[in-house]
This record gives sequence, structure tokens and C-alpha cells, in this order.
Amino acid sequence: MQTLNLNENVLGWDCDTLEVSYNGKIKTFDTVWELEEYLDHRYGVLLVSEESLTDETLH
Repeated sequence: MQTLNLNENVLGWDCDTLEVSYNGKIKTFDTVWELEEYLDHRYGVLLVSEESLTDETLH
């Protein structure tokens, strides 16, 4: 589970179990896309894979 401290609150998400946790309350999703959309729209968190952060054309 990845976590992020938002002031005194803790936001966590797990892309394997498709769960988002906020202050101990858990919300479950059917797809990774739904989880990502929820995090983006609700908390402004954008999930990005490490592979997309590297550009092989830059050397």
C-alpha cells in the first residue's frame, strides 16, 4: 500500500487489491482506472508508472 500524509490525515491506495483508504475508511473499486480516477478527482493524486517517467529517446 502506498500512503500519503495530507496534513493530519493519511491517504493510502493499493493497485493490487483496488482499495483506497482515508483515515481508516476503505473504498473498493472494480478496475485500476476507477481507482485512478477517484484519486485524481477526489484528492488530486495522479498515479504514474516509473516507466512513463523515463524517455528512452533521451540519451
